[in-house]
Amino acid sequence: MITSVNLQDAQPPEQVQGAFEDAIKAREDKERFINEAQAYANGVIPVARGEAARKIQQAEGYKSRVVSKAEGDASRFSQLWTAYKSAPEITRKRLYIETLEDVLSSTRTVLVDVQGGNNLLYLPLDKLTEKSSASQETMENITNINSQPVTSGSPKQIPRASSRGRDERRR
Repeated sequence: MITSVNLQDAQPPEQVQGAFEDAIKAREDKERFINEAQAYANGVIPVARGEAARKIQQAEGYKSRVVSKAEGDASRFSQLWTAYKSAPEITRKRLYIETLEDVLSSTRTVLVDVQGGNNLLYLPLDKLTEKSSASQETMENITNINSQPVTSGSPKQIPRASSRGRDERRR
């Protein structure tokens, strides 16, 4: 029968003191590494889950977009087929013209070969559109100037184009 236990502060012998401290330090390092790993996991896992959900949503959006486009293309083909069966020549010409519109809208220069002639007609569409947009901007500027109210005491000044055009007309 044990009646009492008295624990005294026990110190390991000096020969094993270094190993004893290493064991304590290793246990503390283990706990610290476990806590760091848990903190890292708590930060990374939600971000990874969110990114995975975002990618899944993007994939579903892409899928629906591709399926919708395919269904639209199939429907357009069915409509074209119906129109072609009823009027093949007209449908063929219309498709040819629509294709030319698509192709020519993205080109800047067009060369036209005249049948039976040696001349090749060159149409610089980029330069023609620049001139038309420049003249349209000039007209918009004039319209904006004319719509501005005149304040009393100061005459309305209209900005002039460069004097180069005026000098060339005098020659």
